[in-house]
Amino acid sequence: MKSMSGRVYGPDTIAFTHITTGSPTEYLKMTDRTHASVLYTIKQFHDALRPSYPKHLYTNPLFWMSSLPRDFFNGITRVSPDKWYPIKDYCELLYKIIVTEDVQYADLQPVHAAGIIEKMGKQGPLLDHLFIVGMPVSKAMLQTVKPLANWFTLGYGSHETGGTSFNILHTDDIEQFQDFDNGLPAPGVQIRIVDENWTDVCAGSKGRVLIKTPAMFSGYSMEPEKTAQRFDNEHWFITNDIGRLDERTGHLFVGGRMDSIILHGEYMIYPFWLEEMLSTHPDIKEVVIVPVSDPVLFHAIGAIVIKKPNSTLTVNDIQSKISEFIVPEVMDIVRVKHLMFVDTFPRKQDGSLDRSQLYDLMQEHVVKYFKTK
Repeated sequence: MKSMSGRVYGPDTIAFTHITTGSPTEYLKMTDRTHASVLYTIKQFHDALRPSYPKHLYTNPLFWMSSLPRDFFNGITRVSPDKWYPIKDYCELLYKIIVTEDVQYADLQPVHAAGIIEKMGKQGPLLDHLFIVGMPVSKAMLQTVKPLANWFTLGYGSHETGGTSFNILHTDDIEQFQDFDNGLPAPGVQIRIVDENWTDVCAGSKGRVLIKTPAMFSGYSMEPEKTAQRFDNEHWFITNDIGRLDERTGHLFVGGRMDSIILHGEYMIYPFWLEEMLSTHPDIKEVVIVPVSDPVLFHAIGAIVIKKPNSTLTVNDIQSKISEFIVPEVMDIVRVKHLMFVDTFPRKQDGSLDRSQLYDLMQEHVVKYFKTK
């Protein structure tokens, strides 16, 4: 097809460019999506939602892959909150939108769903269908948001691969739900699970997730080298996610990362970013930021600190230091919930930090803390 300017457009030309949150050492990359991959992704999301609804409350960031204009293709009216100005009580606004607009289907993060439930009181489900994407979902998380809807769709995917797998559940299915079950791969999607030697693992074992899909992005904008690094020799896309394929059901389970990114609700938080901020505190000798399991956010933020002599450092001191670097509207997002003091950090044989041991130390610390409460 030729436009008025004379440019030729077709299935393999660029239709959308999304922003992806990159890797632990890079903030953002631009992902190019062709017309063909966009339409295939829209079909994936459409097929994952039965039945269709007249209105759709969409609250996720507009640069997310799920923000593609699938509603326009499917004849649905999209309703979204105006985020241009700071919102004092975001969950109160979402509750009012659902009620006044008579919304039956919504994309929400569990933390916002839980906030809406608090506004509901004891009334029955406000929604017929709740769509949760962008984070691993546990049984505890589903039990928390269960009062809000009758049906739930859990999705796994990325800006690069589109919708990879979907799991549609009725509220009665939640008691049998297994943590991080993302359902069957979408039609046309192929998945491999490999070990550190890039060899396929035994059925049911965990490893790195590799993907092939008709919805694959065409590359990172003007970054061919970084694009090439994300594919192996057989053009499988290399994710940083840890998963397994259930031997009996074929469902994909994804509940972790190969890297140290903290999946904090709808946000990915990079530990090194917070570590650089906090290392400027006069009472901190060294600091490591680690994820801490959370039933609603998936990860809360934990700080493991080696203090300088005679320090009286507290969580409030740490939060005060963070506030020097970020705007007030983000403070509730970037909030250290757990603080642990140690004398030394565990290290690997090559001298680098052993973050997996630090993660385990923090989990043990949190469990002991709550047992004493």
